[in-house]
Amino acid sequence: MKHREEKRSEYIRELIAEYIGRESNGSSLVTVTRFEMSDRGDVGIFFVSVMPETQEPAVTDFLTRHLSPI
Repeated sequence: MKHREEKRSEYIRELIAEYIGRESNGSSLVTVTRFEMSDRGDVGIFFVSVMPETQEPAVTDFLTRHLSPI
C-alpha cells in the first residue's frame, strides 16, 4: 500500500472511531482496528473489536443504523 493511501486509511479509521465514541451509549468498548478502501476509492470497509463479546449483536445493530449512510 502506498504511503498516501495508508495515511488516508488511518485518517478515516480515526474519524470513524471518533464518531462511534461520540454516538455510542458506552455500554461496550468498540475499537476500530482497521480501515480498507477499494482501489477505485468508492467502497470502504472497517473492522472493529467489541468487548464484552456479548455486546457484539448490539454493536453490529448500532453500526448498521448509524454508519450505513456514510
